[in-house]
Amino acid sequence: MPVEKSDSRYIRSLARGREMLQIVSQHGPITLSEAAEISGLPYPTVARMLTTLHIEKYIERQESTKRYHVTALVRSLAHGFQDENRLAEIARPHLVELTQEIHWPVLIATPLADQMVVRDSTHTLTSMTLHHYYPGFTFPMIDSAAGQAWLAFCSPETRKQRLEEIEAQADEELAHMIEIAKKDVKFREIRKAGFAVRERNTFTAPVGKNSVISAPIFRGDHPIGALALVYFASTHNLQEAIELYADIVMETAKKIGNELTVE
Repeated sequence: MPVEKSDSRYIRSLARGREMLQIVSQHGPITLSEAAEISGLPYPTVARMLTTLHIEKYIERQESTKRYHVTALVRSLAHGFQDENRLAEIARPHLVELTQEIHWPVLIATPLADQMVVRDSTHTLTSMTLHHYYPGFTFPMIDSAAGQAWLAFCSPETRKQRLEEIEAQADEELAHMIEIAKKDVKFREIRKAGFAVRERNTFTAPVGKNSVISAPIFRGDHPIGALALVYFASTHNLQEAIELYADIVMETAKKIGNELTVE
């Protein structure tokens, strides 16, 4: 039986620390004031939490901007997931090569509960980005191109389980998306095309300025994550972006998967 928040064994401070680390991961680089506003916690409480995470080296503070972002140490929280660690190592040269060719930043992400978590990205290698997404950044599975690409190709049993987990805490907008997802029409379209798209992301900064094309990465027959290309929504309409980038995104995802598979 799962432990509920009302259970006497539930440690509220530990949960808040996890929530704060997730806020920095999702919204960083972030200021103390921004973290307090997002969390709804008192300023002094947030200051102590950020200081603790800083001392423990899970986040860093940029002295020039007074902003916090997660460090590579957050990867240690998922140290047991060797597939993801190896994925980042193998994918890195492919990500760099792809960004050098098309100039847009790309990232790889893997599923984590009802989220997708960034394992590596090239946002720091190009000026054609509005925000840097460090390893550890998380974003919604059901409302992202990478999440939809992974969901479309995972097993029906796994997809059903993930959708149920998302539905259990979904707001009205997400609930509508889940109902559509359950019908599998959109996922069939993604499987047929080989990639997923998301116009004007609402969960990336600045809101609505980025669009994404994403393709699944397989290890053998098993999808373990997705490759995503992030471009300015104002630069290309969706059809132009698909014509320009869909094939190379799928090709790069396939190369990464092939290297994983032959190990």
